[in-house]
Amino acid sequence: NTISDNGLYGIWHDGYTLPTIDHNSFSGHGQWSIYLWSNPNIVARITDNTFSGSPLHGHIRVSSGTISQSGTWTNQNVPYVIQGIVSVADASNPTLTLAPGVILRFDIDCWLGVAQMGLGKLVADGTQGAITFTSNAASPAPGDWDGLVFYDGADDSSLLDNVVVEYGGS
Repeated sequence: NTISDNGLYGIWHDGYTLPTIDHNSFSGHGQWSIYLWSNPNIVARITDNTFSGSPLHGHIRVSSGTISQSGTWTNQNVPYVIQGIVSVADASNPTLTLAPGVILRFDIDCWLGVAQMGLGKLVADGTQGAITFTSNAASPAPGDWDGLVFYDGADDSSLLDNVVVEYGGS
């Protein structure tokens, strides 16, 4: 499928449905190729897409929300831009796995929390390609975003291996 030349967004998702966004070619969008408003669980269903061009803000936007289902964020060869507070938490102890090479770019006052309101696990195994957590600022500086936060309910087997965490700590 080709999704191209749209004014603001190629795909806007707002709700709790979980469509699969797979094997598409995105190009020529004004602001975002994929804009995910309220349900970060959908990110695990974005796979094997290609992106070209330079939308104003980026290709994949993830706003705030709770990841309540286990899933893997794959390397789409473009960064995921986090524009809110994303939490991995539920009574079912969901696991967010980040594939090698994934880049998460955070806006100001944004963070990734593990087990903020329940149980949760983060697996970022970058041994096959570093995983990066960084600022989304045009000129990054220390404190641009809040950071990674592991709360009391975080699973002891959470893993950060060969990751880069930079410009956080506000």
